[in-house]
Amino acid sequence: MEANTEIADYRKRMDNFPCAFNLAGTDNLSTARLKAVQHNLDSELAINDGCDNELIIKRNLLTWVLFRLDKRDEALQLNGQVIESTRSKNIASLANRSFIVLLMKDDVQALKFLEDLEKMKSDKNFQTYFTDAEAEQAYYYSRLGGLNLQRAITLFC
Repeated sequence: MEANTEIADYRKRMDNFPCAFNLAGTDNLSTARLKAVQHNLDSELAINDGCDNELIIKRNLLTWVLFRLDKRDEALQLNGQVIESTRSKNIASLANRSFIVLLMKDDVQALKFLEDLEKMKSDKNFQTYFTDAEAEQAYYYSRLGGLNLQRAITLFC
């Protein structure tokens, strides 16, 4: 995407697909907070006693945390596993991938994932997928603590 207007258009279109990368108010999270969240998620995933949906949500959040900590290869690998395990039906994981590749300067792939997301709107189960993605965002906020707790409550209610 060459022009700022194209990036603005992309971001506006992506606002329709809840994911970790379009959380509001998370730009100022400290590295220490992100590392603590990573540690907690890694520990919980190692136990692996959650249901499949819970594991997917945790992996989606961990993807974002890893990317924010500049562990891009790990983030991409984990994100790919989630996309595969959900058969490309998880809005948050697809939207995460679109943002990741955009931020890694792969505009073509970013648009491809955005187009895949937009095609999902015609799926008879889209509203369920969308509601799940919104619930995931509420979960992310709850895990990030502090000022984000009110955002979690707002999304859950």
